[in-house]
Amino acid sequence: MMKKIIIASGLCLLLLSLSAASYVSAHVPAGAKEVKETELSPIWIYGQGGKLRKFVIEDNDLRGYRWGMKPLEMSFKLGEKEIKCPDGKLTICEACVYRVMQLAISQLSPDEVPQAGNFEIHLSHPCPGHEAAFRYITEGVAEYHKEIPEGTSLKHLTLENYKYKFVRKDTGDVFETQVLEGVFPKDFFKLREKVKSGQATPEERKEFLKQWEEVRDRFLTADLSELFAFEEEEEQEEVPIWPVTFALIVFVGAIGTTLYSVIRARR
Repeated sequence: MMKKIIIASGLCLLLLSLSAASYVSAHVPAGAKEVKETELSPIWIYGQGGKLRKFVIEDNDLRGYRWGMKPLEMSFKLGEKEIKCPDGKLTICEACVYRVMQLAISQLSPDEVPQAGNFEIHLSHPCPGHEAAFRYITEGVAEYHKEIPEGTSLKHLTLENYKYKFVRKDTGDVFETQVLEGVFPKDFFKLREKVKSGQATPEERKEFLKQWEEVRDRFLTADLSELFAFEEEEEQEEVPIWPVTFALIVFVGAIGTTLYSVIRARR
């Protein structure tokens, strides 16, 4: 009897470990190269209790820090998944969320450090890790809305799942954006679906790993204008004062000379 209990317990543990492994592998393919550091600017934001937080991508993960550079660790129960942040695995979801948060902050709070609780975030991605990344950066105090496009799911993603809307609640300002075509290779989502369903050939798995790393690294290195659709404000060139002043002096001088000549001629 005791032997059967031990065997049953062992099988349960094995199933749990396989479940956890499949969750990780679905988001970070086996053999993916790690990212130690990037040149991205940090995200500064006031989180819980109005305390200043810093978020960066380093040591192969999205990482937050409290005052004094103390690591910020959080966990979220989303559906049946418990997700820890950070967990040592940098996903495409985390890289994408980091960049779109940079963009949203630049559009809605360009001259100030934003309050996390002042954000209303609408996302269309079904992956719990996508939502967890938003919750982590905003320390769980923003307002979150998930609206999954019809015909898409965890297994079947399209570019429609990469649309976002941000609302700054105190002003009512709204910013909407989406990932541009071309950021993901043409066959990326089909390959991903094959890999997740276990129908991919070794060659297709190898190709998916290559494309996955390319997409992740693109989110970490490309300019925001190369990743997301949005209107950039045109910077107005400042006209130097001295040429204008000089031109006015010449113009006034010319008028004065002409008037003097006319008056003198009449005499």
